[in-house]
Amino acid sequence: MKKTIRINGIPTAMFLFFAIISLVLLSIPFFLPGILENEPPLDMIATKVIAIATMAIPAVTGVVLFGFALYWYLFTLEVSPSQVVFSAPFHKTVVLAREEITAFGLISYYGQRDIRLYICEADRETVWAFFQQNPEKCKIFFGEKDYYELLETEEKSWNMAIGVYIFCRQPGVYLLPQGNIKSMKVMEQIINMKPTLTGSGCASLWSSTAGEFQ
Repeated sequence: MKKTIRINGIPTAMFLFFAIISLVLLSIPFFLPGILENEPPLDMIATKVIAIATMAIPAVTGVVLFGFALYWYLFTLEVSPSQVVFSAPFHKTVVLAREEITAFGLISYYGQRDIRLYICEADRETVWAFFQQNPEKCKIFFGEKDYYELLETEEKSWNMAIGVYIFCRQPGVYLLPQGNIKSMKVMEQIINMKPTLTGSGCASLWSSTAGEFQ
């Protein structure tokens, strides 16, 4: 197995998919003028505006879509046994030594369709303290029923503590736009650290097997 890996914010295949869609949208205006030549002369302002908008909207949509895809893709984690390097567009690169990482894993805010990979460097005492001071936010994020069930063991409480700490955007947390079980498992093997899976209403994520992701 590789000793160093690079994890992008979205998979390369997804980025290429968005890039192809953007290219198709950008190409539409190049075909429209030929089509419009067969129409009556554009001597009315309203007709001209419609024609310009018809050409401009696909191009602008393509540019915006590609911009978002590129932005997400440029979030990266470079993982090695000794450190993890987090990079994000318009942000300073963060280098974390293996010993500085308190927790990492997958978090889901809205269910299995919304899964992100995270790394947390905040010390455990800070995370626990925030958790204990914000029971109402825990109930909002996890739901009141799951909140009381997760209090039954220290491990489940820790999963909830990490989740609410990230949910409230506390310092020392770094998130990729997307995450998956494969990347998490590879990262687990490289840094030799058990992942912590968390998320509102996603009890299946808290199993170390995480078979539902496959």
